[in-house]
Amino acid sequence: MKPMKARFEGPEGRRLLIEELKRQRLVAGDQALATEIATHAELRQVEAGEEIISEGGADNDIFFIISGSFDTIVRGRRVAQRGPGNSIGEMAAVQASEPRSATVKAIETSVLCVLSEPQLHSIGSKYAEIYRRLSQELARRLLEGNNLVPTASKSVRILIISSLKGLPVARTIETLFEYEPFLVQVWRSGFFLETGYSLENLERELESADFGIVIASSPDVMATHHQPPLPPRDPATFELGLLIGKLGRHRTLLLEPGDKDADLSPNASSVATLSYPNPEASRLLTAMRPTYDQLSEHIKQFGPRN
Repeated sequence: MKPMKARFEGPEGRRLLIEELKRQRLVAGDQALATEIATHAELRQVEAGEEIISEGGADNDIFFIISGSFDTIVRGRRVAQRGPGNSIGEMAAVQASEPRSATVKAIETSVLCVLSEPQLHSIGSKYAEIYRRLSQELARRLLEGNNLVPTASKSVRILIISSLKGLPVARTIETLFEYEPFLVQVWRSGFFLETGYSLENLERELESADFGIVIASSPDVMATHHQPPLPPRDPATFELGLLIGKLGRHRTLLLEPGDKDADLSPNASSVATLSYPNPEASRLLTAMRPTYDQLSEHIKQFGPRN
């Protein structure tokens, strides 16, 4: 069986090749330009799964797709598909110092016309119009890429950090927030200290969080009037300080037991503080409504960080 590229070889094949090149966006029907490219370009056949460009590569050829189709892949994600009439690799051809920004892989057996950067430069010196079309194509690709960037999320991300004793309160807040435009994650205070769970994971969660809520119980970040504050190595005290440092005091909220006569630690004194009912109380969901209303109002006032 003859290779696919054979149909574009020989006198009759050359005529077909020039006709296909005229359909290229960069050629725009220009017979002379198509003929020039056909004269200097390498005709190449590639098979399904074959990479013609690797992300980060230093090569700078430009490819004209004559037949077949290709996937464009950025960081492992397919972002576009190209077929006949499209060119590939324009950016590296005009900006030689930049590495390849994507991987391009054949979806099926395909035929390409390949020009080296010096060949493109030589042709461009005779047919300057190709550079104007090239700039238009790159602008179009930029807009295409912008459409792949997700719009800012309307959902507010909330990280709730709670002691084991306060977990019923955290889960109740999570339930009350269910019908709000909030994404809630509950993190148990001191978990990484007890299990060796990486502190970097908590910091990574905070990078995407819009608000942090610390649910404190008496042994956590509080001290009674008759006792000194607990030392700063206490897990909840540490995590409260971490939230303030990452999110700021307006986006860090402290919930304290409503039945305790207590003073807040120095860290807690700079953040919004609300009270919550005894987590062992019956009908906790109903009892938490006033606290929920205040939390919701505060969060909606400041909104997402982006």
